[in-house]
Amino acid sequence: MNAPRTRVSWYRDSRTVILLEFPASYTWAEFWAAKAEADQMMDTVSHDCALIIFGPPNTRLPDNALSQSRSLLTRRHPRSKLFLILMPNGMIRTVTRLLAQLFRNGLVQGIISLEEAARVLRAQGYLQDAPPPSAGPACR
Repeated sequence: MNAPRTRVSWYRDSRTVILLEFPASYTWAEFWAAKAEADQMMDTVSHDCALIIFGPPNTRLPDNALSQSRSLLTRRHPRSKLFLILMPNGMIRTVTRLLAQLFRNGLVQGIISLEEAARVLRAQGYLQDAPPPSAGPACR
């Protein structure tokens, strides 16, 4: 059986939110490939987008998580205006909080569930009346 792969997809037809779903274990090469795919998707629209980055509760970040995550934000696509990071464990919570402090403009927000992500996205105008995204195979 193949290990779950990273999944990058639009959430709903409005194409305002991109889901980046990671398996429990992944490499930075896989992460950057997913980011490149998300960037290509944002190239197809003319409006701002939000990204939800998430994985299963046992997600392990690859080495150098803080510097690599900071690179994500400093090299972000011009249309990526909000990063919601699901914080399933202590390490991801710590990295997310540090990033939120580094980028104090609300660019990064930690969330505790996909339901919370839907509430934040609705409040910021990225979603109209839509149910929260559901976890795919990588998060089960």
